[in-house]
Amino acid sequence: MLKLLKQFGGSCEIQNQRGDLPIHEAIQAHAKDCVEYLLALHPSSINVSNYEGRTGLHLAAASGNMEMVILLCTRNAIINPLMLYRDTLLTPLDLAMQKNHEMIVEYLHLRQDAKLAEELSEEIKKQTKSSLKHRIIAVQNGKPKSALSSNITQIANESGKLAISNIENNIKMESVSEETQTAMQIYRIAATNTSVCSLHASFILKQNA
Repeated sequence: MLKLLKQFGGSCEIQNQRGDLPIHEAIQAHAKDCVEYLLALHPSSINVSNYEGRTGLHLAAASGNMEMVILLCTRNAIINPLMLYRDTLLTPLDLAMQKNHEMIVEYLHLRQDAKLAEELSEEIKKQTKSSLKHRIIAVQNGKPKSALSSNITQIANESGKLAISNIENNIKMESVSEETQTAMQIYRIAATNTSVCSLHASFILKQNA
């Protein structure tokens, strides 16, 4: 389904209200094939964070998905990215420890030399916390600063409209699966301040989870 969207003009680089990309949705859904496909399209997306600094490795570590953690680490994911949650900085190792995912803790610590947030330098933590707070405030004030887009709403709308137009103009509706038709409906009703591609990806991945 992601390949179909890409073929007909859909974008997989648009962030939603939280700043998440489709790859984040795929990681949360434990959809390894989708993650590998998205990384093949945009390798740098592996380290893109949402507005709170949460990366794909944070998500994989928190969910206890060892296979996904290994996949991301072997694809050059940053091992100690910092996210901000309730005014507390957290690395993927912090999250794995909080969730009692012992195998992931062992893998990150012993194989990847991962660190807890408290082990990182005060300067790095201070700079990161300040940057994330400014980013979060900007989003709350209605000025999202996407890592990949300066105007999320406009691009999301254009991407969605283009995908619908291309699909409807090039594929006979009777030959389109029910799942694809549902996805097209999602495009039509998606809120303007949410990534159309992310909404679709989330829906499809949850259906297949």
